[in-house]
Amino acid sequence: MKYRNHILIFFIFLASVSFSQPTFSNIDSLLTKNFRAVSQKDSSYYVSLLNQTEIFKNKNAKTKSDSLVILKPFTDAFFNTIESFKELVLSPDVTVAYSGYECFSKKMDISKAVGKVRLKVDLVLNDSFSIKFVMDVTANHGTYSLDSPLLFMYIGEAE
Repeated sequence: MKYRNHILIFFIFLASVSFSQPTFSNIDSLLTKNFRAVSQKDSSYYVSLLNQTEIFKNKNAKTKSDSLVILKPFTDAFFNTIESFKELVLSPDVTVAYSGYECFSKKMDISKAVGKVRLKVDLVLNDSFSIKFVMDVTANHGTYSLDSPLLFMYIGEAE
C-alpha cells in the first residue's frame, strides 16, 4: 500500500503541467519566459520553451542535424526579432519586458480556446518604450505552448 501511494504521486507529478514542459497552464508565465529569452538573447532558453513534440510531429528527424534544420526557422525568427527590437530602439543594447496581453477577438475566452490564438502582447523596451507585438500561441483548453516561429509584427505603442 505504501509503495502504491508513492507510485500514484509519481504519476500525478509526471502528468501535471510543469515549467520544465513545453506547455504552460499560465499564459503569462509562457509569455514572460519567452520575452526573457529575447531580452537575454538566449536562443537555447527560447528553444527549450517550444513545444518540440508538436513541431517534430510528422517530420522525419533521424539525426541531430535533422533536428537543427527543423528548428532553424525558430532560431532565425528569434534573432530577427531581436534585431528588429534593436532597430526600433536605435540601440544594440535592448531589454524586453513582458507586461500583458489581450486577444485580437475581445469575445474570446482564451481558457477555452483550441488551436492558434493571435495575441496583442504589451512589451516594454529598455524600461521606457511600450509597444504592442503580435504573437501566435497554441491553446488547448487552458494549456498554452509555442509551436510557431516568432514573427516581428509591431502594431503600435501600448496604451
